Amino acid sequence: MRLLSTQQRMRNERMVPSVLALCSTSRESEAQGGNTFHLFANFGYYMLESARYLGAKQLFEAAVSIVRRVAPDQPQTIARSLNSLAETLRVLGDFVGAETLHQESLSIWRESTPAEHADLVRCLNNLALLYQGQGRLSDARRAFEECLTLLDSSSPQDLSAQGICLNNLAETLRLAGDYVTAEAMYQKALTALQEHCLREQVQPEHHPDILTLQNNLATTYELRADYERSEEH
Repeated sequence: MRLLSTQQRMRNERMVPSVLALCSTSRESEAQGGNTFHLFANFGYYMLESARYLGAKQLFEAAVSIVRRVAPDQPQTIARSLNSLAETLRVLGDFVGAETLHQESLSIWRESTPAEHADLVRCLNNLALLYQGQGRLSDARRAFEECLTLLDSSSPQDLSAQGICLNNLAETLRLAGDYVTAEAMYQKALTALQEHCLREQVQPEHHPDILTLQNNLATTYELRADYERSEEH
């Protein structure tokens, strides 16, 4: 999530009605092409981050339509736009629509980037989260495991991304009732994030992902009736 100053937020809020009005006027937006794409994409992110999902959906749909038309030779820009719209649809509960867009975005990344490319991993992770939210835990596990394989092959290794992906895989395993393996994945995730904090000179006890991990680990201990270790976290 991008941090905006109070002044930036106030400016954005003043512009939202005009941007949405322009978005609903397809003839004008198509005439302006690339500039309008960036306007819609940026305000789509703003609306998504402020939990105004229907507005975000409207803007991202327009952005995808424009970029397909004006920049067919920029597949990565198209893929990022598809991913943003897919994530918005996932939040809105349109899992079928979200999966279709994630799959298209993933296909573009596989064809246009190295296997360990950060955007490819991010797209695959988002697809796995979609599967997890639908209860398709076997599909989610396979996708998270592929993410980890790609991250392991990258150089230098992104320990933050590894930690988050390991946590997501652990959550999937916990939901499937495999508490022992889930615990092992949580511990690996914790180690990766702690190493990341050492590299970045960040205090681990203040890192939000580590706090989330510790809570997830405590929940797993409770499910295993290991109350003593649960209290430690």
